[in-house]
Amino acid sequence: MAAFLSLHPKCVANHELAATDPNWKETLRDQLEHWEFVVDSTTYGWLPKATFEGSKRIGLTRNSDESAKCASKAFGYEVNPDAFDFCCDQIIEWTSGLKGLVVDYQELFLVETLQTLWVHCFGNTAFFSEEKARLFISLNIQRMNPEVVFSKENSEKMLKEVV
Repeated sequence: MAAFLSLHPKCVANHELAATDPNWKETLRDQLEHWEFVVDSTTYGWLPKATFEGSKRIGLTRNSDESAKCASKAFGYEVNPDAFDFCCDQIIEWTSGLKGLVVDYQELFLVETLQTLWVHCFGNTAFFSEEKARLFISLNIQRMNPEVVFSKENSEKMLKEVV
């Protein structure tokens, strides 16, 4: 999401900033002073203390069993599927009252979906390119070193900070 939205020339985008920057909120505030659009593509963005007033939200829904398997592979340790079910239920409950766009992960890698995300974030299709969207989909971009970013220590620290 962050890589895709950073294609907009007036946008700076982060991915899981809080996992690598202990001053992530200040960093985001600083970016907001210098960029028209600032993105923080996060798994913790649904938590009350991790959101900014007036921010636009996009929620991705995904099968929790599938998510747990992918997370276990990426993080290098077994993720409990029941814990993912619990987290998904909590996210759904908290976000049910929020305004935002909800996208099924299975639909994420379609040009039409990416255009919908673009319009939701930027308000129009200016700078959106179907050709770039198709090329972006084919890149299969992944987070480098997810086992470091999503370590148990980082996860526990973040949970304490934003809950």
